Amino acid sequence: MHAGLVSVSDGKSRPQSRKLVLTSDSLILQRETSVVAGRDPNDGPDGRIRRVRVVRQRNSGLGLSIKGGAEHKLPILISRICKDQAADLTARLYVGDAILKVNNKTLLRCTHDEAAEELRRAGEEVTLTVRHYKAATPFLNKAAGLYMYSCVCIVIC
Repeated sequence: MHAGLVSVSDGKSRPQSRKLVLTSDSLILQRETSVVAGRDPNDGPDGRIRRVRVVRQRNSGLGLSIKGGAEHKLPILISRICKDQAADLTARLYVGDAILKVNNKTLLRCTHDEAAEELRRAGEEVTLTVRHYKAATPFLNKAAGLYMYSCVCIVIC
């Protein structure tokens, strides 16, 4: 997988910055939109362990980014949720959620790369066992710059 920022223009308007992600089977352009990570504070996570079913969209990812891992002595944390993608559509996942299990396979001692691979190959319907860590949320929001990306997926045949 390769990722980077590119400038995109239709030739008539100003170029706009887009995140580009290239994998072996897809090219994803993500538009940056200014949204505050998380949802209504009255509807937020409370620190209890939750099981969330995520249905992967056809030819797409789960619509989330992670940070952390055993090599950093941190849990696997959701650092970004792509607007209108699978993780966002559950309305039950939040920036700052630690992913404890993927389809009942524990991530507690996984490196970042091992966790990313487990998420990639988890299948079309994925059950994530998560727990929110409020202390991590301000750090993750600051690192994300309070921006999320809405994703457009182009399949390479």
